[in-house]
Amino acid sequence: MGVKGTNKGNKETFWDYFNTSGKRKYKNTHALGDGYKAPASATGGTKITEGAYTIHHFPNPSRTLNAEATFVLSDKDGPLTVDYIVIGGGGSGGAGDPGAYSGGGGGGGTVHVRTGHPITNGTFPVEVGKGGTNLPNGDLDYNPSGKGQPGFASTCFGLTAPGGGAGGATGGAGDAGGSSGGGSHGNTTVTAQTGDDWPGAAPLVSPTNGWGNANHAGQASFQGGGGGGAATGGPPANREGGDGIDLSPLIGTTLGGASSVGDNTASGGYFAGGGGAGYYGGAAAAGGKGGAGPSGNTSYADGANAVLNTGSGGGGSDGSSGAGANPWNPANYPATFGTGGGGGPGIVIIRYLTADL
Repeated sequence: MGVKGTNKGNKETFWDYFNTSGKRKYKNTHALGDGYKAPASATGGTKITEGAYTIHHFPNPSRTLNAEATFVLSDKDGPLTVDYIVIGGGGSGGAGDPGAYSGGGGGGGTVHVRTGHPITNGTFPVEVGKGGTNLPNGDLDYNPSGKGQPGFASTCFGLTAPGGGAGGATGGAGDAGGSSGGGSHGNTTVTAQTGDDWPGAAPLVSPTNGWGNANHAGQASFQGGGGGGAATGGPPANREGGDGIDLSPLIGTTLGGASSVGDNTASGGYFAGGGGAGYYGGAAAAGGKGGAGPSGNTSYADGANAVLNTGSGGGGSDGSSGAGANPWNPANYPATFGTGGGGGPGIVIIRYLTADL
């Protein structure tokens, strides 16, 4: 929280920092040799207090770009012990088409948790991955398959959390990811995730691959499969997205609400849920806990976007029976094609005991 300035005669000037933006707030002048030391500081992201902890969270407000930032520790005697969470962006849902193929839900991003990590003074890069873009089907130049887009990886302290898998479309399977994207109508493939299965509790350290789950397979009756969530995948024939992980035991519930970080409910703060899948002729399917997008609920209805900074998957779009004049004619786009919901960008969260700084 302080940087040494200039020396004049027997005086030296320090600029002290007491705001999160790092701007100079006021200066102190001290006599040379009086033993004054600039206080330690940690800057970067948005800083809040939760109980005995100071928390820096690094959101990504964009659905189209990764966000880059830095965490800076300075003037600290000895190491600072931090806990940190890295979550990749969620995958987008698959699009629906006139062949009654409904899109699968996007998968949640990988969730990594590390505790008791010592760091010393320095500048540490942070990158927060964007969610998969919500892509329309039927555009033969841009997205001929209608499949969603995978989420992008987030990184901090050298640890990378891959994004969630894309939801399937036009009868295709969902893609692998931290949690896998759901399959399109008629595709019964259960795509393996790259993350490890959530053990059902809140361990303090995630495994090497992070946490994630497999998708739900598509069904023969015009229904796609829900995307996998970091906590649950669910039965194969299920349109609802898998639930994300409740991280409130680590970060409390202050993060959320107006700050749009995580999906906070009365029972906790969830991240990295799977998107719901489309169903031609049926009701919308819910996304999993964690702000994941629900599916569309009418013919060609678009899937919903996941909540920002949750790493959750977007909802799949509904298909249709192909009614109308030549629905496959590009001149009729996008009226005859639905669009999958975009995935939620990921998040990086760093915390430490306030008294330790």
